[in-house]
Amino acid sequence: MGDAEKGKCCYGASDINQHCLSASGREDPHFQLKGFPDGKVLEWDFHGRHDLCYCMLSDTKLALTVHMFSLAPDARILERPEDDGLNFFEGTWMDRLGIMYIDERGEEKSIAVVLNSDLDRAGKPPFDVTFQGDDITAAVSALGSDWTSPDGTSRIRCSADRVNALSVSVAGLLEMEIVSDVEKELIANPPVHFLNFEIKAIANTANVHGFLGQMYAPGALEERLAMGTLEGLRHREYVEGTDDDYLTSGLTSADCGFSRFGQVPENLVVDTVGSPRRLFSMGDHDIPATKSTLCRLVGKGRNSFVCM
Repeated sequence: MGDAEKGKCCYGASDINQHCLSASGREDPHFQLKGFPDGKVLEWDFHGRHDLCYCMLSDTKLALTVHMFSLAPDARILERPEDDGLNFFEGTWMDRLGIMYIDERGEEKSIAVVLNSDLDRAGKPPFDVTFQGDDITAAVSALGSDWTSPDGTSRIRCSADRVNALSVSVAGLLEMEIVSDVEKELIANPPVHFLNFEIKAIANTANVHGFLGQMYAPGALEERLAMGTLEGLRHREYVEGTDDDYLTSGLTSADCGFSRFGQVPENLVVDTVGSPRRLFSMGDHDIPATKSTLCRLVGKGRNSFVCM
């Protein structure tokens, strides 16, 4: 496994990809992976359903989850963007992020960042943060605050000049920034506040998965850009399987259908020879990955499609 250092990502000599890639998730939500040598950018949507958690990235020593939410039943929509008939998703946004990692001693640790919309509307530090289930919000809420975990592995910093920005790092694995935002296209009462994030550096194996993590795998860019996608699905077809394959039982649980966290041995390799789809090989056993999603229209308007 490579090491993630501040401001860059480094990969070991055994890794297939030598790119330094950054990822982001924004708004309702749109995901992006960039940093490829030819300047290409991979963009896609993954929406999920209200009040459910999903496996965003799952690897041997690192897992990231997100919690999705949609408009409350009693929310009043004051203004919505004009519907061109090509958007088949109801809006969802991210309001919680979970980070799980395995430290050098082999112990599993977890960080949870939860958006407090009321505090965000008031212009105050909007994050409720826990480490191993213990509330550390007070330690990371002041401008410029800098908290380090007892084992020295993870670090959480509040921006010195932005009350709504939080940096999270896990030594050798992850550098990311989490920022609160407010929906500007769909105007509602109360306003919709949500989380954006940017992964600035990450260390991953070739077998990484999750609805975002799989895009880091060797050959993922070329495979996705060669796919035909249905207008209106915003490249949802880039993500293998169905939304339910990525469901987790909680924000700091890595138990989705594509989980690699703490389960996949380091000698697991990717076999890309002779097959258009990746095969995860271990010993004498080949485990085929789920085929790409196939989506078709079943009517008009939002959510009028089926993905298999």
